[in-house]
Amino acid sequence: MSTAKQTLKYHLETRINYLVSDSRTFLWAKFVHKKTFDKQNGIGGGNFLIVIGNFACLNLLSKVYWLLSKNPDDYLFVSKETKKEFENQVKDIRRKLDKDRFELFLKYGFQGIRLGFQINEKVAFVNLVSDLYKDGIDLGLKDEKIIIERAWDNLRISFSHYAVPGGGKIAAFVKDKKDNMRTETFNEIVESLEKTNMPPFLIEKNGDIIVLSDLLNQYVKRINNWLSSKIDAASEVQVAACLKEIKV
Repeated sequence: MSTAKQTLKYHLETRINYLVSDSRTFLWAKFVHKKTFDKQNGIGGGNFLIVIGNFACLNLLSKVYWLLSKNPDDYLFVSKETKKEFENQVKDIRRKLDKDRFELFLKYGFQGIRLGFQINEKVAFVNLVSDLYKDGIDLGLKDEKIIIERAWDNLRISFSHYAVPGGGKIAAFVKDKKDNMRTETFNEIVESLEKTNMPPFLIEKNGDIIVLSDLLNQYVKRINNWLSSKIDAASEVQVAACLKEIKV
């Protein structure tokens, strides 16, 4: 295996493990300090933050997989020459418009472009989830483009920008047994999450999407393991593109 592939795997594994471990801290606190959670007002279980962090990792994995699943010749790449040409066109528009109209253009119609790969994050997410399903990893969204896009909009976008799920709900997968008494150890709970095949996303009859935070956290790690085999089969050009995208 090339050094570049090892480097890419290392950085993905490290970043994913940081998040999975941090999220398991919430799970551990709920398990070990259950009475404290009951007695003290204002202590949450971390489900909200787990989901936000998981989507950050899914975004990373989606973009890497998008680059690995494309022909390098098809990459949407913005070079210095392209960026310069774009800026010259903006200057030309400025000369042709009066000040007020140009300001409206800047406010509502202008978007700058950056050098590098222009990846539509929602498209990359749909691509990842669909191909995972084809490989036997069902997140509960199957390979239905509309549902996957809705999960992205209602959960990822809403959480990130509005701090509230829009058309979605968060739930915990691990619940207390009868009379709030647990018979498992914490490690056994983690092992049960690793082994379960239950999907982390559930679709309600009204179309709302429920995301199970504890279970999604484990699936993120599972997806990274799946992606590792894709890195093995990738070309050096594709791997170099991924390293550049994740800023290594």
